[in-house]
Amino acid sequence: MNYNKNFEYSQGDDAPQGDSPQISVIVPIYNVDKYLNRCIDSIINQIFTDFEIILVNDGSFDNSPQICDEYARKDSRIKVIHKKNGGLSDARNTGIGIARGRYLAFVDSDDYLDPSYLAVLFYAAERNGCDISYCNYAIYKQERGTHKTINVRKPLPGMTTGRKICKLTIKDFRSRSYVWNKLYKRELFLNGDNIRFPIMYFEDLATTPRLMYFADKVVVVDKCLYYYTKRKGSIVSHLDIKKMSDYVLALGVLRNFFEKHGCYKQFRFEHRWLGFLMWFSMPFNIIRAHLFEKDDKDFFKKIRRGIRAGWKNIIYYTTKRFEKTDSVIPDMPYPIYSDEKNSP
Repeated sequence: MNYNKNFEYSQGDDAPQGDSPQISVIVPIYNVDKYLNRCIDSIINQIFTDFEIILVNDGSFDNSPQICDEYARKDSRIKVIHKKNGGLSDARNTGIGIARGRYLAFVDSDDYLDPSYLAVLFYAAERNGCDISYCNYAIYKQERGTHKTINVRKPLPGMTTGRKICKLTIKDFRSRSYVWNKLYKRELFLNGDNIRFPIMYFEDLATTPRLMYFADKVVVVDKCLYYYTKRKGSIVSHLDIKKMSDYVLALGVLRNFFEKHGCYKQFRFEHRWLGFLMWFSMPFNIIRAHLFEKDDKDFFKKIRRGIRAGWKNIIYYTTKRFEKTDSVIPDMPYPIYSDEKNSP
């Protein structure tokens, strides 16, 4: 095992040294021992075999670390990183930092793959000269044991430019910003922007359009190859005030990115459309967040402040008032907090 000040790293004893696999599959892991075997098995059993698996244990305190180490002992393609808890974005970024593959794939640790997932996306990208390929996916509802297929390919052309898909992904409607049903050329993360996932919730919404922007061509495959598990206790299973705040902040990250590249006018309509959707969902989400937190003190007063702050931020991020910053995450001038002293 090798160590540094940030994390503990291990891989199979007979792992080849110095070679570069075609694909690096990055799996962030946090307390998912009930689902982890299914996830890792679905990756190991891919019909495409030229890949490495990077398991990033993000401070789990269940049996996930032991499961990871056991798989690494059995399969030389598996690398395991044990690190302190830093969140989903930090875990993915850690995986990106050591990945060697020409392409990167991200798999959530409670999800699983069709056996042909990597093969189909890899050859679709290679044969069409694309920087990104992605596929339809199914939502698996754990409580009901049912699957609902989401067809990305039907409303989208098989092949298109990255800029066009970028516009659709900003709107997060026809082309969703999920990072996990896509295969990316690693160089997209290594360009002059050195793109990484910002340390926040809704990091996919704040990141995927930026990757699409740098892609020359994108191909969409009409096959359902990724299975997303919808369950209680997951990050997206409830929306609290912090997540609601980061949802709006993602709008600011995108505005800041396009302003830096001098192309906001090109994406202004789609960006404002996203702000429009946030504007109308804000009251419902703020009320829902406070109900979840069971905060009865000054309930209506806090809701009123939260909605007003959210709307003010949306206006700021979508109008001439916005001022770009050097950091990836811009300032949020009207924090969406529950406490009175930090509320507008």
